[in-house]
Order: sequence, then structure tokens, then C-alpha cells
Amino acid sequence: MRICPRCGALQPEGTQCAACGFKFEQPLQTTQGTRVTVSQLRDYALLIVGLALILMLAFAAIVVSCVLIAR
Repeated sequence: MRICPRCGALQPEGTQCAACGFKFEQPLQTTQGTRVTVSQLRDYALLIVGLALILMLAFAAIVVSCVLIAR
């Protein structure tokens, strides 16, 4: 059983809410046998992009400080 995120109705396992028609996400099977949803994959991608931006900003700060020290 699951609760519909849109209307809050209690639903049996299925692909769509019987009360409001909301379509539930279907998990994807990975090569390791785990199941993830598309929104989880999007969250992981955003996390990786955010970490990459932080690393680039930190590297730029180090380079700028080294250039300023060398003057």
C-alpha cells in the first residue's frame, strides 16, 4: 500500500492513483540489481554537478591566491 502524493488517498500497489489519476514513478532496474527512480537519478546528477562547481571554485580561489602571492 502507498499514499498518493497528490490527493493523499491510500492506494494498493499499482501505476496510477484510483482517486485522482496521478501516475506513480516506476523504479528502473540497474545493472547491479538495485531499483532507483528517475527523480533519484536526477538528484544524484545535481549532487555531482554541485560538487564539481564547488571544486572548481575552490581551485580558482587557490590559483588566484597563488597569483597574488607571486606578485
